[in-house]
Amino acid sequence: MIPIKQLLGNIRNLDIEPGDIVFFTAEGFVGAAISTITGSEFCHVALAFEDCEGVCMFVECQGGTPKRVVDWSFYKDRTVCVLPGPHWHRLRDQAMAGLGSEGYDYLEAGIAGLEDLVARETGWKLETHASGHICSTFVAQVLGVSDQVISPGDLWRMLVVAPDDLWRLLEAQQGITEKLAAQAVDHLTGGNKDD
Repeated sequence: MIPIKQLLGNIRNLDIEPGDIVFFTAEGFVGAAISTITGSEFCHVALAFEDCEGVCMFVECQGGTPKRVVDWSFYKDRTVCVLPGPHWHRLRDQAMAGLGSEGYDYLEAGIAGLEDLVARETGWKLETHASGHICSTFVAQVLGVSDQVISPGDLWRMLVVAPDDLWRLLEAQQGITEKLAAQAVDHLTGGNKDD
């Protein structure tokens, strides 16, 4: 398993580093609807970075707005879970491309929810190519872990439940050796890669 940096805390009390992956729990009607349809406690995800003054910021795709940057105080009362991500300098260019111009894709959001609902009810997992204009497919594409439509809950499960894939990503992006990646996976899973 990926080491969960900080599990379900108020955002103002957490130590969030540049490149961290921040998952938001449901709040309000829209968040509750997303969580219900996707079967996940998470309804949103963003990538963290610091501005030139060291303020924690998030780059995200959010309904009703183009891809945007907000500072941590926008979400100051939200409950989040933080996963350690690759170094921000390796993500920055792709994460910031199209900022302010790429609109949110409501159709893709609906497809992500429908795919999760179908998977829960039938066991069939549909795979649809993504534009990357919803929060979770945007983050998955920037991390290089998926180019399919994916919900925040599916991204969470992919990153937390599939340590081999994450360590391959980290190896490629941070230049760690395969031996170190294998040792890290063994350490994190207690030697059982099927966990």
